[in-house]
Amino acid sequence: MLDWTSADRRTLLWRIQNHNYAAIAIGLLALALRVVYLQEMERHPFFEVLVAAEKGYWAAADGAEWAVEVPLYAVWLRVLASVDMSPRMAQAFLGALSCILLSLIGRSVATPAIGNIAALALALYGPAIYFAGVLLPPILAGTSALALLWALLWAEQSENRWCFVWPGALMGLTFHLAPYVVLFTPVVLWWLWRNGSRAECLAFAAGAVCVTAPSLFVPAIGFERFFAFDLIYGMAHGREYTAALDMYETRDVSSVLAILVWEWGIAFPFGLLLPLALLGLALAGGEVRGRGVVLYYLVSIAFGVLLHMGGTSEMRFVLVP
Repeated sequence: MLDWTSADRRTLLWRIQNHNYAAIAIGLLALALRVVYLQEMERHPFFEVLVAAEKGYWAAADGAEWAVEVPLYAVWLRVLASVDMSPRMAQAFLGALSCILLSLIGRSVATPAIGNIAALALALYGPAIYFAGVLLPPILAGTSALALLWALLWAEQSENRWCFVWPGALMGLTFHLAPYVVLFTPVVLWWLWRNGSRAECLAFAAGAVCVTAPSLFVPAIGFERFFAFDLIYGMAHGREYTAALDMYETRDVSSVLAILVWEWGIAFPFGLLLPLALLGLALAGGEVRGRGVVLYYLVSIAFGVLLHMGGTSEMRFVLVP
């Protein structure tokens, strides 16, 4: 056993507190950038007059008969309207929360410093700021997916096997926001079964069923585009399906996005961060603790995103952080 002295304990607590303060500071930075962006875009025509899919979600939130791909997002808008809260401001707060969750995930699988670096990258990620101002599901889906991954890592460290009920519930919730996450479900069950605990599998499945079952009594989530195999064309031509203002055009209005989003031969930031992220995963090797579930998440979600709509910026938002 380690012989901890009082000085060692104080040093450890001091380091933990510093990392916590750093994560909170990054979250506040993310919130500030998103609030500034929303203020810059406040008078933009596409903020005042909703179009296409945004109009559909808002109409569905008002109770109108409107076909939307993610009904739960319309429910989210309705809840925010009932408490008189701006959905864009709520998404700005979710963006800050996502940075803190990513810091915790990085801390769990690597080091606090790596977690904070990843959180800072997400705070400065231009599309994440852009989607905070769009009435579409990416921000809510991305936050839910990060919460799912963090809950899995947390439950793995817990001695109570039934803690996996909570990741299961988050899996069901995330599935309602990003249907392609369904591919991660059997992977998690296999991962738990391989680790030799049937109780964990049962707890996870119970949580997922409890959240997913009520959807049987409401209009079904549309899967009509789930197997749209336009992968090669969509990826090669950079085709986007986002039914809102183009984020590259937004650069002319927002000073925040003018710095953090550009397309000069290679799309920034995703075109630059993707190879760096893959290189980081390759170099991490055996040094990443609990990397199994993280790598399974990356592979299964990437496959689902590509099958769903060719990996557009909106669809891959649950994967990028």
